[in-house]
Amino acid sequence: MLPDNAIISINRRNLITNKVDKARVQKMAPKIRKAFPNHILIACSGYDSMEDIKRDAPLVDGFLIGHALLQGKLKELNEEFPDKTFEVNNDKKNL
Repeated sequence: MLPDNAIISINRRNLITNKVDKARVQKMAPKIRKAFPNHILIACSGYDSMEDIKRDAPLVDGFLIGHALLQGKLKELNEEFPDKTFEVNNDKKNL
């Protein structure tokens, strides 16, 4: 059993094949929310468009997004989705 407010992430990237399943958050988030209603749900990896983020935003509390997509767009995302958390991870530093 997880303590309340534990962080659960949904990784859209298959770490074996490196392929991205863009529907993974849509498929898994409702099931996870039902099973763990008091937890923080983060969507991770494979985001390459604002459309993907907008589609998944209602289902999660935040995103962990690689630097390839959002260099320079972090401010725009935080303004458009003030109730979400965005962090850009480029393996060198967190912005």
